[in-house]
Amino acid sequence: MTAVEDPNDWAWLQAELIAAGGRFAESLRRCDAAGAKPTDPVPDLDWSLGRLGAHVVSIPRIHIEAQTQRLAFPQLATDAVNAFSDERARLVGTTDLVELADLLEADMAALLETLGPDGDRTVKFYEHDHSVIGVGGIALSEVLVHHHDLSTLTGESVPISRAQAIACLHGLFPMSTHFVDPAVARRCQGTVHIQLRGGDDWAVHIQGDGAAVVRENPTGADFHNHADPVALLMVSLGRLNPVKPLLAGKLFGWGPKPWIGMRSRDLFIQL
Repeated sequence: MTAVEDPNDWAWLQAELIAAGGRFAESLRRCDAAGAKPTDPVPDLDWSLGRLGAHVVSIPRIHIEAQTQRLAFPQLATDAVNAFSDERARLVGTTDLVELADLLEADMAALLETLGPDGDRTVKFYEHDHSVIGVGGIALSEVLVHHHDLSTLTGESVPISRAQAIACLHGLFPMSTHFVDPAVARRCQGTVHIQLRGGDDWAVHIQGDGAAVVRENPTGADFHNHADPVALLMVSLGRLNPVKPLLAGKLFGWGPKPWIGMRSRDLFIQL
């Protein structure tokens, strides 16, 4: 990581959001120029190309709406989450690839204007409190991971830097307690320590009542995970099978209760 790449610097993260949105938009324009159709399927997703683009456009719009009115989490069940995502994509109003590209660039700029210059300011993520820089990290994670999805269709390279991944995880970790699958939590009670290489330390305290608490700087744990941030981000968001990074040493776990590491893989429900 260079001095310029600072995941704790809101000015840097703003530039990353604009750049990531711009890259995704340019990929949509290239798809259109190559003759791709909004109805073309995206490999490994149940979405079409137009549906994927509309979802990404919906991301800054959701965060803007959350600042001006109460926006509730969808019910944490697969069907409800899918229905929420479908409705937000439908509200975008188009699946035309060039129109989606233009909308994404405009809406990302509007999101940053809405969030303002103070990265430490408290804002809403749905109905919960978060920081401006945390919301920015969550938005960046969505754009990056869905650009990865798009790359399975286009064949382009979409690298994610360590600093980008750390910024995404900084946004996701504090909010992850609101996405706990209670059934999974009851099967893996204990504390998981996550040490991000080049980043910081987090602990997920998984409780017997089906809830979880996330804190920084843990003092003890039942399972430790020394993690490459990019690998952890992609595994956590379901875009990378953990076997490959485990064999490559990018995810290294140990502790008195090693089964917690495997059982907690599906702890958080993805929106």
